[in-house]
Amino acid sequence: MARIWIEIANPRKHADFMPLGAVGGFAIGVPKNNLLHRKILLVEVCAFTFQFMSKAQLETTIAYFQSPSGSTRLAHAGLDHWERQSWQSRLPAGINNAHNRPKVLAALVQARRLANEHML
Repeated sequence: MARIWIEIANPRKHADFMPLGAVGGFAIGVPKNNLLHRKILLVEVCAFTFQFMSKAQLETTIAYFQSPSGSTRLAHAGLDHWERQSWQSRLPAGINNAHNRPKVLAALVQARRLANEHML
């Protein structure tokens, strides 16, 4: 069973795990210094908690779990090693397997309603 909730952003507790470059080089997160008074959507499923700073991040993640065949590679010219790592590659082992994937997708789709009500 998934747990879905909203929290007020706290820079000491929350981080933007989908920064610039997450989707074809376009920023889908929020500026790091703009976390105060923003709402964060949290989705706990399969012993992992997703943190979403925006509806765009949620929609990107839903799209990823709907079609797993897309490439996660980024262009690497001028980037440090940690900047080349896509957000998908930072997901925990097993979250993408055939057993967990439908549960994750169902929880993310369910979270869409709450995101539409409370987030930008």
